[in-house]
Amino acid sequence: AQMPNAEVITYARQGCAAGDTQGCDNLGIYLLRRPPAEVNDADKAEGRRLIEEGCARGNTSACGILGWQLSYGPHFPHDDVRARALLTQACEADGWGPCGDLGLLFRDGRGGERDLEQALRYVTLACTNGSIALSCRVQGGLLAERQTGVFIPEAMAAFQRGCASTEQTPYVGAACNAAGSYLFQVGTPTSAQPVAQLLGRGCELGDRDACHNLGVLHASTRFGPANMTVARQFMQRSCQMGREDSCRLARQ
Repeated sequence: AQMPNAEVITYARQGCAAGDTQGCDNLGIYLLRRPPAEVNDADKAEGRRLIEEGCARGNTSACGILGWQLSYGPHFPHDDVRARALLTQACEADGWGPCGDLGLLFRDGRGGERDLEQALRYVTLACTNGSIALSCRVQGGLLAERQTGVFIPEAMAAFQRGCASTEQTPYVGAACNAAGSYLFQVGTPTSAQPVAQLLGRGCELGDRDACHNLGVLHASTRFGPANMTVARQFMQRSCQMGREDSCRLARQ
């Protein structure tokens, strides 16, 4: 989701002050959706109070935000047991984001037992219905892990759906990298073009692993002569994003 700007927060605050409960719920959500560096202690306290109240009134969006903050979010001490209950409630109300977050809890065994089938169920709901890039990447990974080394079209489709997402998060680039890497390593493409397109989108979106793997692709002789000049360019780009082994390879 896009980060709310000051104008949106001001509008929600005015609505809340006028007694609009939806405005209060939105204000709580907006306050806690901002990056940690922009949220002070007063914002945290106000945001939590408002989403707690909103969730208690039956606003499942508030319950989903609260569940995420209590599990993977940056603003509150984590309570995975309560988070799992809140995310279940929000997911059952057709909140695809909470479904994806719930899938992560099942995958990681947080707030209850680890259950990869349940994890797959929930991230699939989030990916299929919401095109949520992180959920799509996790769905693809869980499907691929069922048969290591065997190309599974459903896994590839999930990676590609995440890569095609229009959300503005780093997870889109990561899904593109997963799609390109999976096709290159496990698939049987007849040319470098489909792999390069996926990795190229990931690299353009700022995923350093996609840039690195694009360098690996150009250094490979699998589809023809290697192009080490281009390979080093992508390794250098990945290096500039902080991947250390790319720095070493860029110097070779």
